[in-house]
Amino acid sequence: MSAEAAREFDTLDSTVRQRVEKALDQLASDQLAVRNQIKRLKGDSAMRMRVGDWRIIFDVRFGEIVVLAIALRREVYRSES
Repeated sequence: MSAEAAREFDTLDSTVRQRVEKALDQLASDQLAVRNQIKRLKGDSAMRMRVGDWRIIFDVRFGEIVVLAIALRREVYRSES
């Protein structure tokens, strides 16, 4: 997890944090189970995973999932531009 994503994760409400943790666990253990929630970002190698109104921006590097950002839908794409 990037430093920015770790800070964002620490500021999340406890219920949202639990949902994000569960989604990341599912992503790590069985990507086929969450494939409907994952899309590649246009013009980027990163992908996004939908968790309600929240988005997890991540990249797969050397077989490892690296979380780049966690934010509300309306905010996350602005910070990536």
